[in-house]
Amino acid sequence: MPDLLTQLEEYGRQLDEQAGDLTVAAPGRRMARDRRTVQRPFLVAAAAALVTFVAIGAAAWLIRNEPPTLGDTTVAVPETWTTWTADDGVVSDCACQMAMAPDGSFWIVGFDGISRYDGQGWQRIEPPRPFGEGYPAVAPAPDGSVWVSGASYLAQYADGVWDPVIEAGYGADEGDPLSFAWLEVDAEGRVWTNLNDEDGRIEDGAFVPTELALTADDVGFVAPEGVGILATAPDGSIWLGIGDSIAGVEGALLEYDGERYLAHDLGGVRAAVFDDDGTGWFIVNATTADSWMFGREQWADPGLYRRDADGDWYHLTTADGLPGYRLSDLILAPDGALWISTADGTVTRYQPGTDPEAGVRVEIATRHFATDEFKRLEYPPPTEAPAYP
Repeated sequence: MPDLLTQLEEYGRQLDEQAGDLTVAAPGRRMARDRRTVQRPFLVAAAAALVTFVAIGAAAWLIRNEPPTLGDTTVAVPETWTTWTADDGVVSDCACQMAMAPDGSFWIVGFDGISRYDGQGWQRIEPPRPFGEGYPAVAPAPDGSVWVSGASYLAQYADGVWDPVIEAGYGADEGDPLSFAWLEVDAEGRVWTNLNDEDGRIEDGAFVPTELALTADDVGFVAPEGVGILATAPDGSIWLGIGDSIAGVEGALLEYDGERYLAHDLGGVRAAVFDDDGTGWFIVNATTADSWMFGREQWADPGLYRRDADGDWYHLTTADGLPGYRLSDLILAPDGALWISTADGTVTRYQPGTDPEAGVRVEIATRHFATDEFKRLEYPPPTEAPAYP
């Protein structure tokens, strides 16, 4: 733009110089003019107008394209809560366990069936046969298929077909049927489970007992008795949940940094996930009337807990939008939304927004717990290296 303006100005200057050299006729004679000299004043005016027009247009273009000046204030994104129920297609008996498939779909299993959310709505999928007694589980595989477990079988679902269906079988005396206790699929597509108190994996359609010696990050890790792995934080710390009434750490949430345990007084944590920035999310289920029989009087108030990167704790309840307190599972989606299922057959998506003060701030006391002392209770830290056979 500056080069064009310079050229136009130079051209106008030359026209002005030429316009000054006019021929004047003697008195009594008709003035003789060259045709070009008559047109020059008009050309000079036109060129000047063009220069002015271009300059105004350039200024307007610069003003239009200049980024707006933002103040110090930013628009806060509000948190949102969305809850689906049986009326929307969610399994109605119990939304027991959730899983997110590689394609972004969500799968829910309950005692009365399976539900899948594709981003638009929920679809009910019938399992190969009723789950029966036991706790159903679901686990997506890297190839896009989904595995589920009933009380006495495992099954793989792909392209609308259940195949294979793997039977748990019967005990040595052909009495009661065996059952699968848990289900995981690792990054290699291997299916890990537990059958009749034996850990192992599925090979060629059959269960093969396997000695597991895995770290907390590996699928198939078997935590020491009374301790369950909940999540691994971005800093590498391992977070564990304590079972009922272990001497000295009842109702605690353990954080293991590789050297020592930190016992946080947050009892009853059922599931936990961490954001990339280190923010942790924890759900605490509601206790029942007979909880005192199992030492659950040490559990914290039910709800959703957030621990930010600075170590501050916040408690979110039904007053914030939580649908209830019979919580069963928790998943963190790539977009930062939390998905929470309940034993009442509801699924809630919670988008935290940008408000750092969501929930009520609470004090959660922390106690250091030496590793050696923990070992004396016969619950060693999970430090063994992976050893897949």
